[in-house]
Amino acid sequence: MNTKFIIVLIFLIPNILISQNIRLRLNFSGAEEFLKLVQSDSIDTSKINRLLSTEPYQKMCEWTKSGLRLNMVDLKNIFYHALLNYDLDKKYKTDDFCGQMISYMIECIKNGKSNPEILHQKIIELKNNFDVDSIKRITLKYIPEENIDIDITIYFVVGLAQGVVKGNYAGIEILYASNNESTYLWLAHELYHCFTLRLPYETIVDSTYETLNKILYYLVDEGIATAISDPSINEREIEFANAYLMRFDFILKIAFKSNQKKKFDNLKKTIDNPTAHDVGKVMAHIIKEQFGITELKNCARKPKLFLLKYQEAAKKINNPEIVYIFDELTVKKIKELKWEIRKPE
Repeated sequence: MNTKFIIVLIFLIPNILISQNIRLRLNFSGAEEFLKLVQSDSIDTSKINRLLSTEPYQKMCEWTKSGLRLNMVDLKNIFYHALLNYDLDKKYKTDDFCGQMISYMIECIKNGKSNPEILHQKIIELKNNFDVDSIKRITLKYIPEENIDIDITIYFVVGLAQGVVKGNYAGIEILYASNNESTYLWLAHELYHCFTLRLPYETIVDSTYETLNKILYYLVDEGIATAISDPSINEREIEFANAYLMRFDFILKIAFKSNQKKKFDNLKKTIDNPTAHDVGKVMAHIIKEQFGITELKNCARKPKLFLLKYQEAAKKINNPEIVYIFDELTVKKIKELKWEIRKPE
């Protein structure tokens, strides 16, 4: 009897040694300053400056600047011009992060001036009732069993119309957030990226396959994250994913025959980052349904393993009308590529 007890303890020790500490800090300063802006009688440069000087908007300006290659003065001038005139200059009306953010902020200013109470109530609701522990619990279900000790700040702001993650910071659109399960799932999606970006990642060595590498990474990274925020799939989503995977497989086979970079670059026409959210989500759900959540979370940052696990799960279902099965030659070629594990950048 004593011997059995000792054996059980030995098997428990590895799990005890894994420490997953998450400390979340909620920051509402950006949303609160935006509320003051829409409650004021008029908008002037000083008020916009106070908004952009809050910690959340300073961070977002830094992220935007790095994407646009602008200095901070130029960037603030764009904000000033657009927000003071309640319009977005055509020169900056683009699909980039800056253009999207300013456009949405202008829309929120117009709506907010007619009813600032909506934003006011949203801030109060989230400040008083937000369940941080639920977000941690949901996120940790999908994180590989690695030692985690991290501080993360969540910024609630107006102007994102989405979520964004950089380092130890997550920006969340407050007007879309609520004290409910759907918001916690959405936040867990963003926090998943915060954690996994610290893990070693699997990559193809040869630059010939750069586009293939990106698409496979998009599928695993955004796929698992989207499976967290959207924990179910329907027939329409499966059909959508199957169509994209079939086209991806077809062009990939042609590329492998020539083995020329320009042929692999044609894969850009199949799956991009936004599409990968939906396609990868279906792949992630299929892996989870067939092998369980542990097998899925072990695929984090491992695109080759993710694709091979998906193929194994699809063959287990063995019904091409329900789930797409890759050509065996495609899978064989991907396995034969030179892969390596690299440390996070």
